[in-house]
Amino acid sequence: MKKTIIYFAVAVIAAILVGGGLFVWRSRQSANQIGQKWGKQYQAALNNLSNLSSSSVNSATKSVTKDTATTTSGQKSSAEATYDKAADLNISSEAGVKVIDTIMKPVFNKTWGGTKLTAYNTNAYNYSALSSGTLVTYKVKKEISANDTNALITNLKSAGMTVKISQQDSQSAELSVTKDNTAYDISYDIGGQEVMVGVIGSTSASGDSGDEAVGDDGVSE
Repeated sequence: MKKTIIYFAVAVIAAILVGGGLFVWRSRQSANQIGQKWGKQYQAALNNLSNLSSSSVNSATKSVTKDTATTTSGQKSSAEATYDKAADLNISSEAGVKVIDTIMKPVFNKTWGGTKLTAYNTNAYNYSALSSGTLVTYKVKKEISANDTNALITNLKSAGMTVKISQQDSQSAELSVTKDNTAYDISYDIGGQEVMVGVIGSTSASGDSGDEAVGDDGVSE
């Protein structure tokens, strides 16, 4: 009887130990599985967040780049802004001024990309050498550079004019040209946007008709 009780007690204890071990093992397994599951979900969330952040940054960068490019392309140079503000005068009633404008404006447009007649004086020269004369002022679209003088001379010749005198220094340039027995004086400041044309009188068809060009040092050759 005593042995039976002892065997029974041992069996109960063994069952408890085995059951407890299984419970602990299953608990650990469940904990590991739960940990792995949450670990995978956490990593997936981090990846999604990283992708979302990268996408947002890329989108923002593209947007900023596009806006910057639009702003840059939409901006005009100060020379163009100054040109846009200038008024192109109506000279339909001024026959003498219109003759000058018809000859000079196409040449200046070709040289500087745009020209507006902003002022004129039909009695600019009133002294003993010339009884009268006309001075016309133009605003050109680009800032005038030292290299523009040679381009201007080329365009004047292409328009049928003869360049008789040309001189230039670091600050200004002056050209004397003739067309149809009329002499024109063209002057401007380097770095400016104004070009002045004066009709300084009639000239005979005979005489020196040699063309001159501005050299690299800005001195007529």
